[in-house]
Amino acid sequence: MFAIALLLSGGYGVKYILDQKEDIENSRIRQQELMTSSQQKAKQITENIKRENQNDDNKTNVHRDFTELKKKNSDTVAWLTVPGTDIDMPIVKGENNTYYLTHDFDKNSNAMGWAFADSQNTFPTLSTNTIMYGHTYRMTTIFSKLKNVLSRKWLDNESMQRITLDTEKERLIFKVFSVYTIKETADYLQINFDSREKYQEYLNTSLKRSIKDFKTLPTVNNKIITLSTCYQNSNQRLIVQAKLIGSE
Repeated sequence: MFAIALLLSGGYGVKYILDQKEDIENSRIRQQELMTSSQQKAKQITENIKRENQNDDNKTNVHRDFTELKKKNSDTVAWLTVPGTDIDMPIVKGENNTYYLTHDFDKNSNAMGWAFADSQNTFPTLSTNTIMYGHTYRMTTIFSKLKNVLSRKWLDNESMQRITLDTEKERLIFKVFSVYTIKETADYLQINFDSREKYQEYLNTSLKRSIKDFKTLPTVNNKIITLSTCYQNSNQRLIVQAKLIGSE
């Protein structure tokens, strides 16, 4: 009986590992497909849309095709690109912060989930702090390669520290001002602030926690983004924060 139980448990363990590998591979392939199709469609849009003819009400992002993305998943709100990592993918936003922990871009069940914005954030006009989450894993999928920001190669290369966030209206450029790891906490997960003083306190805390002085000083007049993923284990977090410096 013991031997049978051992065989059954061993078989379940192997199946679990194989299922995870399949989820990881499916996630990687889907991310690449979306990136390729979006780039190709964006070239067509750029040819057809002239920025000088757009006002703020009907402004359209000429770099990324959101029409096609939204046909594939209506929850799509942005596209995130982090240089020096494999993060170059659409961002979705669900009705809560749990659905996309276990579902991929096509809303299929997937242990790797997908990269998603906090359900309280707003798009295309951003909140004060736009927060995005994604699972990390030993392999390349979702936010796994965000840990590259801890390498000396990334930290010493200023060109890598400019993060791009495409919304339906425009391409937004952010400059990293803080990178840190911390035990699980919710104190950095603030989207809006009651006062300018509270926001300044928040920014000061982020700057103090950073493993490097990036010589980039956010002020209460800046909107920021916060990228969050697990680090080493489920009780630790890796945080990357950047301030908005321009748009295209």
